[in-house]
Amino acid sequence: MQVVNKKMCVIVILVLVIIESCTLFLMYKSFSNKNTNLDEVNLNISNSNMFAIMLEQDDGTYKEDTTSTWPTSGYTYNESMSGCIDINGNRIEDALTYDKENNKANVNTTNTSYCYLYFSIKLPVFSEKILSNVSAYSDIEYVADGYRYVGLNPNNYVTFNNETWRIIGFFDGDQIGMTSGKYYVKLIKEEAIGAIAYDEDEDTELDWSKTTLYTYLNNEYYNTLLNDSKDMIVNAKWYYYISSVYDLGVSNREEAYINEKSSQSSTLYDAVGLIYPSDWAYAVPAVHGCNDANLASYFDESGCTSANWLASKADMWSIFLLGSEYKADRAYYISSFGLSYTSASLEFNIYPVVYLSSDVTIKGSGNGSETNKYELVL
Repeated sequence: MQVVNKKMCVIVILVLVIIESCTLFLMYKSFSNKNTNLDEVNLNISNSNMFAIMLEQDDGTYKEDTTSTWPTSGYTYNESMSGCIDINGNRIEDALTYDKENNKANVNTTNTSYCYLYFSIKLPVFSEKILSNVSAYSDIEYVADGYRYVGLNPNNYVTFNNETWRIIGFFDGDQIGMTSGKYYVKLIKEEAIGAIAYDEDEDTELDWSKTTLYTYLNNEYYNTLLNDSKDMIVNAKWYYYISSVYDLGVSNREEAYINEKSSQSSTLYDAVGLIYPSDWAYAVPAVHGCNDANLASYFDESGCTSANWLASKADMWSIFLLGSEYKADRAYYISSFGLSYTSASLEFNIYPVVYLSSDVTIKGSGNGSETNKYELVL
């Protein structure tokens, strides 16, 4: 009789163990099946008896990793996907923390039954990827405190806001009021969004922050952008005021750049701006000998325009205004005949310009060509 009871006890214990194991397995799966099939998970984790490490695969799915070490390179911890469940299969909020520096997971509750840590493939920061080997790119030059794309048709195409934009260059944060030592991507939209007056009111004392164009770009136009795109944009410092027409009209591109940045009192932090005249000028490779041409005639010289990818964007407003010393109701624009200024009440093409976060990364295998654009994500 005792033998039978012992056998029954053993059987009952085994059944309970199996039921408990199955319950834990099903609870775990119910919360960790994001892009994961049942046959892809094995709970015999060698790292810990309460953690499962899920690594992203090249196809975007996640599989359990059964090695004895945490992933230390090539992956980034995905906090939003990771978490813990209790004995009833309910997710426990804020139960799991992960120390990235020391590769340690900590559980902040005693009710945890199982935890899963998701690690996504680490995407390279875009500026670091490009600038770490800038010598490999014949279409990038370091000029005027930034790395700029130059030439007739450089590989600077990106998909942004589900549209085609192009990279003007990469600029140190110190130049745009952001973190010094980090590089921020400067983009210009490939197609114009229409022809708009710089300022419809024809004020005699223009201020960029009060103009029709500024209001439209940073309100109505900005609100049309996708949320993911807005998240990438930083509120950068924009320069917009020139004290005299001669500061740009007779300067070469180096002097123009210095004059643009010397207007420290005429700056504004916001999301969307326009091109600088020096951006246009620096899109020409230095080897084309246009360096000393004054900007008033720079754009009409075939040797310069034939090697400038921005030359096709004619009749567009620049962000710059004339100062009160000259004609305060005038703004600079760029035409096929050169850099000039005119009444702010006239309509010229608008090509929005933005700076993107230094944390923007590159996804996929794009090489920046028109047919294989870079895909940027944050």
